[in-house]
Amino acid sequence: MLSEVIKKIQFLQGTRFIWRRPPKVDIAIIDEVGSDELIELIQGVPTHVVDLSGKSTNVWVLVWSLLRGRMDLFGYTVAYLEIIRPKIALTLIDTTPFFYRLKDEIPDLTTIAVQNGWRSFESKRDFEAEQSELSVDHLLCFGEISRDLYSESIRGNFHVIGSFRSNKVPIRITNDSRKVALISTLRSKVQLDAFVSTYADNSKVTYATIFERRLQLAKYVAEFCRDHSLCLLVLGKEFEDEREYSLYSTALSGIDVEWEFRPRTDLLSNYHSLNEARIAVSTSSSLGYEALGRGIRTAFFMLDPQVTGNFGDRFGWPEPLGDSGEIWTNFLDRQKTIDILSRLHDMTDDSWADLQRRFVPRMISSDPGNTLLKSLIRDSLDNR
Repeated sequence: MLSEVIKKIQFLQGTRFIWRRPPKVDIAIIDEVGSDELIELIQGVPTHVVDLSGKSTNVWVLVWSLLRGRMDLFGYTVAYLEIIRPKIALTLIDTTPFFYRLKDEIPDLTTIAVQNGWRSFESKRDFEAEQSELSVDHLLCFGEISRDLYSESIRGNFHVIGSFRSNKVPIRITNDSRKVALISTLRSKVQLDAFVSTYADNSKVTYATIFERRLQLAKYVAEFCRDHSLCLLVLGKEFEDEREYSLYSTALSGIDVEWEFRPRTDLLSNYHSLNEARIAVSTSSSLGYEALGRGIRTAFFMLDPQVTGNFGDRFGWPEPLGDSGEIWTNFLDRQKTIDILSRLHDMTDDSWADLQRRFVPRMISSDPGNTLLKSLIRDSLDNR
């Protein structure tokens, strides 16, 4: 008990206190992360962002929460909503379990969550760890696989819309492109000697091992591009790209291939870059599934499970797919890499369309312009 109190005091020591009472609004955006993107969608509607990062704390809300005997972040959030009395609580952070407890606390509140990334075993585990029943009015998700995963733990209405972020960028398929877009997953800020989180019996895998395997795959892809007179376009993971670029530059230095490193400049820049590609290559990135949803010929090389044992990182999990298929493998293997890329490069547009119809809809859909989300927000406001 004492340790929990100490943690709360330390949390407050690093915060900026806001002394003015928050205003009554129609929509409360839960969590600052992603709030700018949601505000763009609902311009003209009175909106307030409930910051849960710890960077700021509203004193009015904090006092109201303490008076009600609620000293945790969930109690603070409930107190915030009781003061600003919104019609809708909206979030782009779909993995916060306590968001799905708000409906029970405030029954008149319409809750809407939007999936913002491909979900693995960690989300399933976090939801199942909650002691209370979880519910939501509307959860907008990538595809049928995600819908089924959420519905195991959360009660509510589920809507398949694809990627909220990808839906904001018009799709332009470039079938005659010479570019192969490699979606980088090399995070610049991780310590290479730090251990990767696992939920198997293998806890001694370092980020250095993960990076080495992904850079080895980049070499295989570069060799394929060289042999087929294609340009390799590396799409940066981070906004701070100095180490990321350096790692690729070193790895590809011995391969006579035309290549370009395209740094990530904003949240949508990689989607625009994908419009230039004939083939996309993904390891563990949500952007790979988003590329697939955009109709791009996408190859998946899910390299991590082979060394971490994390079964939830396999391609398409929790869909019961094999370790290798027409456009994917869960192994680092040069020949498999070349075979998959060759298949995607050589197949006709009709063959690719047929392959898409067979399994893509279960993984990810699309709703250009996010029309369904806009409609749900509008209807929820009109019905209150």
